[in-house]
This record gives sequence, structure tokens and C-alpha cells, in this order.
Amino acid sequence: MKRKEFNPQLVAIGERIRIRREELGLTQQDLADAVGTTRNTISRYETGQSEMGLLVFSAISKALRVSTSFLLTGVNCCSDDYSIQSDFLKLNDRDRRVVVNTTQAHIKVMLEQPD
Repeated sequence: MKRKEFNPQLVAIGERIRIRREELGLTQQDLADAVGTTRNTISRYETGQSEMGLLVFSAISKALRVSTSFLLTGVNCCSDDYSIQSDFLKLNDRDRRVVVNTTQAHIKVMLEQPD
């Protein structure tokens, strides 16, 4: 089996997951149960030894009550990110499409405006 290369981004994400998990007083097993995986898998995520899929990544951010952007960057770009994400996920498919389309249109207009 080919040995995986060291990936500093995965290590940094894993460290943020570990720190936040510990802040909440959760064990690796607690987080694994909340996400639907094993304690060993959480350990590999926290040490940067394994990549996680988008759905697992989202489930981890939800369980840790932080935004996915925080786990990726370490920056709380919006103090209410988790609340916004949570509210969006409560919408039905039609309303989600409206939000996405409106946001895309707004971004397009912003990018077209001269400085």
C-alpha cells in the first residue's frame, strides 16, 4: 500500500476539530456517535491521516456547532455562520433553490460593478 503524503491542510483541519471537540467536552467516541462513524475514523481525521467526504465534514461541523468555513480556515467569518447554515438546511428544496439563485444573482451584480 502506498504511504500517503503529509498534508498540512488536513492536519490543520483535524487540529481545529480536536480543539473544538475538547472545548465542548466531547470524546472522540461522542463525536463519532453524533456523526455516524467510528472513534478510529475520528482519530484519523483529527491527526490529518484521512480525508473526509463532504457529508461527513458537514456532519462534524454540525456536531461541533461551528461552520464548515471555520473548520477549513480557522476564521470565524461570521459569528452566526452555524445558525445561517442550520436555517438553510431547514428549508424545503424549492426555497433552497430560491436562496441559491438569489445569492448567485446578487454576487453576479456585485462582480459587475466597477470599484
